[in-house]
Amino acid sequence: MNRLKLRHTGLDRRRRVWRQAMLAALGLLWLTLASAVRPARAQAACGHVDFLVEGGAALDRAAICEAAQPWADDGIRLFVYLTDVDPGSEDAWFAQLDEVESAMGYRAGEIFDRSLLALEATSGSSASWAVTFTYGEALYDTPLDQDETAVTRLKNDMRQALQSGDATAAFVTGVSEGYSLNHPGASPLLIGAGVVAGLGVLGAGGYAAYRSVLLPAQRRRQRREELQAQLARLQERVANLLLALEQLIAGQQPEEATLFQVFEAYGGRHEPEMETAVRARIAASQQAFDAAFALRQQLLEEDFQQAQSLEEQVRAWELLYLSLVGSDPRIRGLTEAELRDLLDPVVVLQREAQGSAVVAQLRDLSKQIQGMPLKVDMLLLEPDNVDQAGILGTLEEVETAIGDLMAAQAAAPERLDAARAARLSAEEEAASATPFGMTPGTIFPGIDARIQTAADDITAGAHVRALRAAETILRDLEVVEDLIDAAAEHAARQAEVDAVLAEGYRPATLAADREELATDVAEIRAALQAGDYLAADDWIDELDADSQRLLAQTTTWRETHLFNQESIERIRERQAAVLALLEQEAAPAWQALQQYAAGNWEDVAPDLAAQRAALQALTAETLPAIAQLNSLETQQFPEAERQLAAAGGRLLQTERALQAVGARLAAVRTAEETMPTALPQTQAELDRATALRDAEDAKIGPEVDAQLHQAAVQLAVAREAAEKQQWLAAATAQAEARRLALAAHTAADAQVQRV
Repeated sequence: MNRLKLRHTGLDRRRRVWRQAMLAALGLLWLTLASAVRPARAQAACGHVDFLVEGGAALDRAAICEAAQPWADDGIRLFVYLTDVDPGSEDAWFAQLDEVESAMGYRAGEIFDRSLLALEATSGSSASWAVTFTYGEALYDTPLDQDETAVTRLKNDMRQALQSGDATAAFVTGVSEGYSLNHPGASPLLIGAGVVAGLGVLGAGGYAAYRSVLLPAQRRRQRREELQAQLARLQERVANLLLALEQLIAGQQPEEATLFQVFEAYGGRHEPEMETAVRARIAASQQAFDAAFALRQQLLEEDFQQAQSLEEQVRAWELLYLSLVGSDPRIRGLTEAELRDLLDPVVVLQREAQGSAVVAQLRDLSKQIQGMPLKVDMLLLEPDNVDQAGILGTLEEVETAIGDLMAAQAAAPERLDAARAARLSAEEEAASATPFGMTPGTIFPGIDARIQTAADDITAGAHVRALRAAETILRDLEVVEDLIDAAAEHAARQAEVDAVLAEGYRPATLAADREELATDVAEIRAALQAGDYLAADDWIDELDADSQRLLAQTTTWRETHLFNQESIERIRERQAAVLALLEQEAAPAWQALQQYAAGNWEDVAPDLAAQRAALQALTAETLPAIAQLNSLETQQFPEAERQLAAAGGRLLQTERALQAVGARLAAVRTAEETMPTALPQTQAELDRATALRDAEDAKIGPEVDAQLHQAAVQLAVAREAAEKQQWLAAATAQAEARRLALAAHTAADAQVQRV
């Protein structure tokens, strides 16, 4: 018994990998081409048998070809595969065979050559699965497929011949007796050959036979039954769907479709854009329906069914089903009841058209599809991998359009009434507020025209258009509300601006801001008169921004004036303090510094006379001039602010220069007082470091010598400066000498400790 016909069903290896229909078609094409071009290593000895031998076994290919001739006469090709490798397990063996068959071109994913018989064996194992038959659908339901006992005996004969070292006898037996099994009465080539000894193995290996023969056969039958059941379901569901769709969309033109007539009955002819879209969708659905109907007829033809495997038929029907339902997960996820609702337009209808034969026809259809099974889950195809829009998806869009028409019939009058009420309320408010001097006669003509158009549309049956108009009117009335609010807010800001102006302020940007606002109002008025409320809304936003800027720039103008006034007072107070610093601290300190050598003060020598004159000019000339710029008469506030900043900066520089004079005097006096003791202390630090270097000279590096030398030089400089009473220079050199001496001692001590 073969290990499993068409292993791609995956039952013997517990694999269920389903491919897209396109991949299956490409796989079949590949198998067709592969039958003409085989890998070179097959080493064919005849035209109807391919060989692949791995290992050192010898095969009489001519004998096998002769035994296979009857198969060839029946249109069956053979593949003989022999290896001496032990795969270790049944699953590994089957995986190995998959790879070999794919490489040879017999298998394309899940598709196996339907007219091929493969005899595959390994001499590396004595397990029951070590001899395997694989065949395509041409051998389904033959004795080779059904007679499990005979096939088991045949495989045992082949395995024993392999174990005895006669591979040729094994395969000749398999080929000839397999043919005899399929053709009772035919004379096998090797009747009576001694390769059939040991028939009792079946009893001893019953469990192995069950795993390798009986169980796969049972699974094959289950798989076939599963496919047959799926095929029956698909044929029934497709027929039901086509029946229901025929009642809705059948016809040569969209106008002939019942569903289009329903659309028209609910006012679709008054909605040109919707009508164009619905017409296109129904036309596409009609074309798809005709193609699906023709394909169904083809799939039902006996010639097609005989030429295709059962699995290929199921795939074709699943593709047909998806062409109707579509691959959209939302549509596929509908329940049976929801699918029927989708196909039942009566569910969509909310009222009957008076005297409409269309509605009666639809109600007949509704009765027909009640309880009709429509849904089927895919067995072989993965819908997510199939790009199918589906007629039902298009149908749903049309029914949605019909639903919109019906919803608009109820909603349009209600929304138009709401718009009329809102318009009256807005008119009362506008008449009271007169925003920017505009009266209702200026504001509402566009809205009134839309209200009249919407009312006319309702009368004509164009409810969707009327509903859109009502919504637009309500939106435009919101613009009117925005206008009234903007006018009120601007009036409040203008009151604040007027209060500032009443104090005598004249902002430099006032004229430009007023011009911007006047332009905004004019544009709003023009947009309203043109009925373009969206444009008016944009200009209202612009006006609001300009109004806020007017207030901000006006208040900033006043704030700058007040800030300048405060700054003038602060600078005047600071000037008095700096002048006192000059007279009371800097001048006496400078006189005291004159008693020291010039090197102690020449870099900070102040021009006290010039500084005194500048301080006096600040209060006598500069600040009064700035105050004039900052006056309400002149109102040069930005320039006054700039000059105040410059004057404040100069005053700060003067203050720091005067403070430096006093600080220098303190530094010179400190150096003068500390040098008499600091110099001997530094000499002691240097001597201590030098003594350590001399005592441990061999352990101390040259960098310490360099530091000691530099310290001695700096100390000499400090002594010389002190003798000349250059106290700051002496203090600087002494501090550097002490730092170098301490660093040299620390480095020398560390080096001695390391050694």
